[in-house]
Amino acid sequence: GVADILIFNDDRMQRLDAYQREKTSACSTVKASCTSGHKIFSIVLNSQRDKYDWADINSRECLTSITSSLENEERQKLLMSGECFSTAGMPVNIAMKRLSAEIVLRSLSCDFKGKAYEGQKLSDIKVYLTNVNTEAGIFAESPVIPTRLVNTGRLEPNDLATFKEPEMIMQEIHDPVGVEKVRPDIRLICYPNEAEAEVPGCPFTRLVIEGNLCGHTYYWPLDINRSSGGKGISRNCRYIFDITITRTGQTDPDIPVK
Repeated sequence: GVADILIFNDDRMQRLDAYQREKTSACSTVKASCTSGHKIFSIVLNSQRDKYDWADINSRECLTSITSSLENEERQKLLMSGECFSTAGMPVNIAMKRLSAEIVLRSLSCDFKGKAYEGQKLSDIKVYLTNVNTEAGIFAESPVIPTRLVNTGRLEPNDLATFKEPEMIMQEIHDPVGVEKVRPDIRLICYPNEAEAEVPGCPFTRLVIEGNLCGHTYYWPLDINRSSGGKGISRNCRYIFDITITRTGQTDPDIPVK
């Protein structure tokens, strides 16, 4: 990937001291030049920005105002950022963290035992995220509150069309699913949503299973990391679901099931 390295003076003004761009790989060593003294080393990997887009960054405060767009993310080049405080001339280790989170549907099965539709399979299955936060500061710290949402309340094809990789927020399971557990290993990507409570304009992000059962379309929307004290979706985290569907779902994709 491409690393943008910004070095700021560690004082009250936190002015930019040096900037450079380097091609790099995971766990690689990069040499950067700056003046002497106490410094803040800020690194952004796969920034979605051109080298010359950094020209207006003259202080650490300016850096905190830069945001990233989920629509421009690429699975093999996800944006990462990291910082540390040190002294010029000393080797530093910076832990790089993804801005995004990963939502994994590891397994899915349908067990309708005892129901009138026992033995039926779920078909035409879509797996997607709704109320997806698509903008966040590249050095965002918890709690991250959504600022721009897509798939608000339902799957919106027009929103999907704005993504470089639409499969980051929607994928399909092509074969019907019954009692036998399938492992689709679907991995969806989104930005953090740590809003404390659902309010108009700021809903929780949900994982939605959509499918056809007995000729009807049903939805099984699941709030992500909101039970047992969960605070929602945080950056650089993975949330794994193993789901067994035991009854018909909702007719509205925005009403969560338990």
